[in-house]
Amino acid sequence: MSENTAPDKDSAGLSASRGFYLGGLDGLRALACCAVLFYHTLPDFVPGGFLGVDVFFVLSGFLITAILLRERELKGRIDIPGFWLRRWRRLFPAVFTVVFVTVPVAAAVNLDLLAKLRTQVFGAFTFSYNWFAIYTGDSYFTQALPRFFTNMWTLSVEQQFYLIWPLLTVLIWRLPPRLRIFVPAALALLSMVLMAVYADGAQDFTRAYMGTDCHAFGLMIGAAAAVFSRKALDPLPSAGRCVCPKPAGVTAFAGLFLLFAAFAKADGNSWVVYPWVTVAVCVFTAVICMVMTAPYQRFSVSRAIRTVLDIRVLRWVGIRSYGIYLWHWPLLVIWWEIAPRAAAWTALPAVGGLSFVCAALSYRFVENPMRRRGIFPVLWIWCENLAQICKGVEKE
Repeated sequence: MSENTAPDKDSAGLSASRGFYLGGLDGLRALACCAVLFYHTLPDFVPGGFLGVDVFFVLSGFLITAILLRERELKGRIDIPGFWLRRWRRLFPAVFTVVFVTVPVAAAVNLDLLAKLRTQVFGAFTFSYNWFAIYTGDSYFTQALPRFFTNMWTLSVEQQFYLIWPLLTVLIWRLPPRLRIFVPAALALLSMVLMAVYADGAQDFTRAYMGTDCHAFGLMIGAAAAVFSRKALDPLPSAGRCVCPKPAGVTAFAGLFLLFAAFAKADGNSWVVYPWVTVAVCVFTAVICMVMTAPYQRFSVSRAIRTVLDIRVLRWVGIRSYGIYLWHWPLLVIWWEIAPRAAAWTALPAVGGLSFVCAALSYRFVENPMRRRGIFPVLWIWCENLAQICKGVEKE
């Protein structure tokens, strides 16, 4: 749900310094976003759609690590405060906009929708929602009493990763190149073990699923793929590693089918998903990410995968997938309240369509301006414009 880009980037994944677009990943993000949307609106039709979150995690781990390594290579150091500021500008405006718009609407529909609102909003704004949900006993897999901002848990996991991982990356860089990949690989293994331990014999898998410690392996697998690739964001075909290009391409192509199979068949109440099916989804997603890098693009299978994933509509959805993901859940909770007797399938076009519109507007008028100019400068411009409008009204 974050980026597809090198340092100094735009949302579509262009590197301002080198003009390189890491194709295919926006399309992959779109598939993951649609899987989650289908899972929440039509869970019987796409029972494993929740695994789209793991695709997001791998993409974030891969791209963020590649960005950090690229910055270290170009500048000789990683500007951690600058990185954190860019993450804040990228993530917070959309979160604030969703909360600011949907809470009054929910209050007008039914105040009961806003149960534990203070805790939820605090968790959303501080990117700690997953831990608040775990320790208050909220279940991710039970929709009988849905929390208004349940989907914010994934954003919390990613933001916690963004806080800690740059610091570890600085330390990893001090290791010999051949040993660097073992750090994210070891952390991924530890996280997998923790998920298996928490899931073993559990009646509800919320702790195993939502805990940052248990669910960090997707991020770490993506990070390991970036470390292995070394120069994932370099546009030159000769850069980075290109190990077994044809088998890797075939594996990635098979991985796409595995993702669809997992979305269609995985059962969120089955122990085998935690972590085994989830890990398989993460590994194949990481392979897909690697074959999208420049060295692999010389080979036909990799080019074919990129052609499929770079379809214009998928790219459009992928670029706005972060906003779509944020908007769809509170809108769905409101929909359940105002249309309790509507056919189940109607939620998809109603909520999905509105989520797309809201995400597109937020991306155009809030997220992009604040990311490029800064949050407070944009707010100042808005205040000045509002003041001018008020003066014009008074004169009339």
